Amino acid sequence: MHSCQRSRYLLLAVCLFVASGSTESGHAEQGKAVWAKPSEGFYVESIEQKRTETISWIRIQVVADTGPRETWAVLQNVQDWAEFLDIFSRVTPVESTDTMTRYWISVSAPWPVPDFDSLVWIATLPDLRVMLWRKDKDKLTRNHGKIAVTEIPGGSRVIYEIHSPAKRAFPPWVVRIGLYMVLPGVARDFYDRIQQQD
Repeated sequence: MHSCQRSRYLLLAVCLFVASGSTESGHAEQGKAVWAKPSEGFYVESIEQKRTETISWIRIQVVADTGPRETWAVLQNVQDWAEFLDIFSRVTPVESTDTMTRYWISVSAPWPVPDFDSLVWIATLPDLRVMLWRKDKDKLTRNHGKIAVTEIPGGSRVIYEIHSPAKRAFPPWVVRIGLYMVLPGVARDFYDRIQQQD
């Protein structure tokens, strides 16, 4: 792996710590950031953060010039994420039904994130493309969230939400590293993967 790519994914590991809620040393910031549309085929449209006494909430919206079907095909294919997201060494389906799959997700060294269990529910209908997930299926206090894809003129919008126990939220500076430095690179990896499928 190239050193610059390794550095970016080390920051992604920090971002995943934010998501997993592994500490009690502060809170996420509240507010919303909005970006102007750049010339490339995707961009982070907005990041929103809120916090109540019990829940820390983040919503990220990414816009791409890829169609919703193509975008959703890559996002919902969770077991293939390890092929283009270097932080994951393996994503293994453990058990499944028609709409729900439990995955064991192995994290690549040296990223300081433990392997974890994740339960994923996927709904694909003509006007509905939604993935609901919960980390650590037997621990209701762990984080959970959703990924949705909607159609917009000329492309698609990906909406990612995560809810975590507020007492486990990370300090604002850690959240900023994850959201503003790592997220665009992860979006790029997904976008490149979607382009390869065309």
